[in-house]
Amino acid sequence: MVSGKPGTTLAKAPVVSAKAGQAVTLKLKGLPAKTTMVVKVKINGKWVTLGSVKTSKTGAVTLPAFLAAKAGSYPVKVTGGGTTAYAKVSVS
Repeated sequence: MVSGKPGTTLAKAPVVSAKAGQAVTLKLKGLPAKTTMVVKVKINGKWVTLGSVKTSKTGAVTLPAFLAAKAGSYPVKVTGGGTTAYAKVSVS
C-alpha cells in the first residue's frame, strides 16, 4: 500500500512503482471529506471502473486494489464532489 496526495492533473500525478503480478493498493489524502468517489484505471487506452469509495472526514480514502499483470504505466483517476484527482502506477 502506498499513501500520498494525488495530482490535480495527470501530468502532476505522483508515480507509484510496482512489480508485474503484484496487487496495487493506493491510499490518497487531500480529497473532499465524506464524499463518494468513483475510481478508474486506464488499461490498454480505456478507462476501467474499479468501483466507488467514500472518503473519510479528513478526505482520505483507500482505493480498491487491482492486479497489474503487465509492465507499463497505469493512470488512476478518482472523481467525485466536483473533484478529479490522479495517480500513476508504473509497473516493471
